[in-house]
Amino acid sequence: QFSMYRNGVSAKLPDILVKEIDSVNIKTFSNGLFIDCFDNFKARKTVKDFVDEMGYDCLHIGFSPKMTFEISWNENYKVPDDVMGDFDICQAEGARSFIQLVTALATSTIVEFVKYGVKREFIGNKFNVTRIT
Repeated sequence: QFSMYRNGVSAKLPDILVKEIDSVNIKTFSNGLFIDCFDNFKARKTVKDFVDEMGYDCLHIGFSPKMTFEISWNENYKVPDDVMGDFDICQAEGARSFIQLVTALATSTIVEFVKYGVKREFIGNKFNVTRIT
């Protein structure tokens, strides 16, 4: 197992890395905090169903082709339709700063949960961020 430690927060990373997650190989992950950054319906639904069944905490982080984002905890998360298609957010104009904004916000959300047990959720776009919980 790999371990991460930074600013008083530690995490163990699984020994395996998978290219495609499904209802079988997801069970190789132990309990803890799940972070879903998948970009397709099948993987997101697999994670959502698994953490629902097991009662694990999961933070879902996603983008849309309209350059909007959502950061939601599992209990309030609805798996969106597979709207990304062939859209690659990394190639969109202004994507780098947008992705950095969402990554920083998601990281802060994770640290706040791990350290204090607080679950915050956000929606927004590259011009506006709204905390919804």
